Amino acid sequence: MLNKVNSLAKHKLKDKSIYESFPMSKKIYTKGSIFKSIQVGMREISLDDDKIKSLTTYDTSGLYTDPSYQHNHNQGLKNIR
Repeated sequence: MLNKVNSLAKHKLKDKSIYESFPMSKKIYTKGSIFKSIQVGMREISLDDDKIKSLTTYDTSGLYTDPSYQHNHNQGLKNIR
């Protein structure tokens, strides 16, 4: 089973489009208000509006859309997320 997962992962890693950000947006992190060490993934979406420059939404994509994240399928997910 692990060989099948690794095979699928190698195939999907070649398609970088699944890891790219949406147009006119970027991944940002907001610190928690109670627990300062927690960083919540958010997406800042740029708008073509003179009054409202951007809109920040909750990003449910996890670490996969963070350009600095390098996933290792052999190690699994990080314990703290």
